[in-house]
Amino acid sequence: LLFALIETNALAQAESLLSEMLLNDENNKQLWLQRGHIALKQGNTIKALSSLETAMSPGDNSVSNLISIAKLHASDGSLRRASDILVENIATFLTDKSSEGFEAYKTIASYLANQQQWGELEQLIKAAEEYQNVLTPLQIASINVLQAKVAINKGRSESAIALLIHAIERIPDNGEALLALAKLYQQQHKIERAKMMYLRAEALEDVKQQAMLGRAQVALEQRQYHQALELLRNVYRAFPSRTDLLNNIRTLESVVTNTL
Repeated sequence: LLFALIETNALAQAESLLSEMLLNDENNKQLWLQRGHIALKQGNTIKALSSLETAMSPGDNSVSNLISIAKLHASDGSLRRASDILVENIATFLTDKSSEGFEAYKTIASYLANQQQWGELEQLIKAAEEYQNVLTPLQIASINVLQAKVAINKGRSESAIALLIHAIERIPDNGEALLALAKLYQQQHKIERAKMMYLRAEALEDVKQQAMLGRAQVALEQRQYHQALELLRNVYRAFPSRTDLLNNIRTLESVVTNTL
């Protein structure tokens, strides 16, 4: 009856039935899992987290449940808890043959970097180091990029550059690494190297827009206004949703006209 209610999306009735069942069998991890999944469908993140955590505590350490809990904590709960779950179950995440475990690791590590939670990120990287022999070149390259982000935060630009070069050598079309390396070269005023990395990144659809904007920024810094204008126009043509660029384009058009 419970599965029939869930399949027909009768979530309120399913939740009521689950509550009755849990009164009689409160240690049943499958029931807690179902409660968590119903809460997710209802958009109740707090209830979903508490239910999935309860399902894990009696001994459910399945990859899918760990991924769900860690991602929920990263997006709507506690980043520290998400990091702890990854560190405590690092082998499960990194040796998952479906690669979903590693993708969750990478996603949460990126959250940590974006939120500047460098201590937690370093713990994640350290936990993964002993498993590098079971990772693919693409996965190792992803970890190199994470290591580079930590190095950049510590002001170790040369170490970051070396790590990013290693990542690109392993995976030449690693857009994230190409962009990061381009920005580092740009900061060091190694303009030709920066342009080369941006041009390589432009060939990759997932980072094409960022790469074109990066090249436009380089052109602006060099006061090459015609080139910057053309690049921004190209970005807008390729990505018409970027209406925020129109003011920049108009400003540059005025600058170019006044310098003729």
